[in-house]
Amino acid sequence: MAFAPDALATCQTYTDALLSHLNATRITLRTQPSYPQDGPYPVLVESLDPTSGASTLLGNTSIDVRDTATFLACGREGKGLIQDDIRGSAEAMRPPEELIVAYGVVAQLLCPIFIGDAVVGVVSVHEAKGVRQWTDEDTAFLVEKVKAMSDALGLGGEVRNEFFKA
Repeated sequence: MAFAPDALATCQTYTDALLSHLNATRITLRTQPSYPQDGPYPVLVESLDPTSGASTLLGNTSIDVRDTATFLACGREGKGLIQDDIRGSAEAMRPPEELIVAYGVVAQLLCPIFIGDAVVGVVSVHEAKGVRQWTDEDTAFLVEKVKAMSDALGLGGEVRNEFFKA
């Protein structure tokens, strides 16, 4: 069963609020559209700064986020991820090259949605304007909105207000 259109519309209002509040380049929500089925986690909802010139990731499945070093690290750590400058990240924590080269991401926040120890969705905040020092206020606002998205989708997931830097 796919998510109801009104649930995705509600999530869109939350990603729009994140984009505005965080003054970021892009916000994405990824999860399996008919969770708990297996398969890639496409971008189901995206808010994009129209002045950034950044390309959309909406509907993109070329990056299977479940196999990326950053997604796997969130699962291992049981926390969200802060990357102020992904270009300097160690190989073990480097996002897919496509995200950097094709989509221009320089800094990011990842806020996973957990069911137990499994990551069942993730909201990403992408910054393409340059290196960014994310603040506690940024992560707290992100967690608040991701909790609301998890509830809107009926995932029953847990969103933890804990992050690690890489």
